[in-house]
Amino acid sequence: MSAENQAKAQIFPINALFSPNITQAQAHATNMLAQTTELMTTMSRELWEAQTRLLQVEAQQGAKVFATPAASGRPGEALGAYNQQLRESSERMVEHLRRVNDLMRDYSWQMLDIYAANLSKATKPMQDAMQRKL
Repeated sequence: MSAENQAKAQIFPINALFSPNITQAQAHATNMLAQTTELMTTMSRELWEAQTRLLQVEAQQGAKVFATPAASGRPGEALGAYNQQLRESSERMVEHLRRVNDLMRDYSWQMLDIYAANLSKATKPMQDAMQRKL
């Protein structure tokens, strides 16, 4: 390495790379843990409610399937009604899975936002030290 490059090379103290204040680092970690726990609780509750609604609807649908058809009804009409029920059930299932997928995607993005926000707070001392050196 040439003398000019050595002069330009800068060595940052350990305090520039890590938060010199351990209580500040713990506060950031605690804040991030609290935010992620709150988000996980909210997401779990929403997922549980969605699953409960789906189970209720599917139980009602199952009761309809096992009900005996009217004796005066024609078999073709009964088969058509049964197929209609299956179609509606499939549509509900697809809608439910889309809702769960949206919920998980939103959860992932919110977790990433929390992580990015706390990472930028945690690296602020390092960024400040680097700016002072330049």
